[in-house]
Amino acid sequence: MAPERRQYQRINRVIEVNFKDTESFAKAYMTNVGSGGLFIKAEETPELNQDITVRFTLPDNKEPITAGGKVVWVSPKTLKSLSYPSGMGVKFVHMSYEDKQRLDEFVAKILS
Repeated sequence: MAPERRQYQRINRVIEVNFKDTESFAKAYMTNVGSGGLFIKAEETPELNQDITVRFTLPDNKEPITAGGKVVWVSPKTLKSLSYPSGMGVKFVHMSYEDKQRLDEFVAKILS
């Protein structure tokens, strides 16, 4: 098994997420999230290195989190498997301080 390359820990949670690239707006579900990014399960994905905007609401939270991100890897539906569902890994590149604090607290609470 390859060593973990992520800088931030992630938690497995299925949460509805909206994302927008330069051409379209879509609704999907993230399957894991951490302070550095998330995985969005989606049949259709933007291109690798595409800038996108994501918006999601954490459980027990009313205010949505909005972040700018970059698609850093893609698992196309043609390669769909149990290990890697079709979708994309998104690295956060911009998030407000307040949203980052709320996300960090959520992840820490789940991990504790």
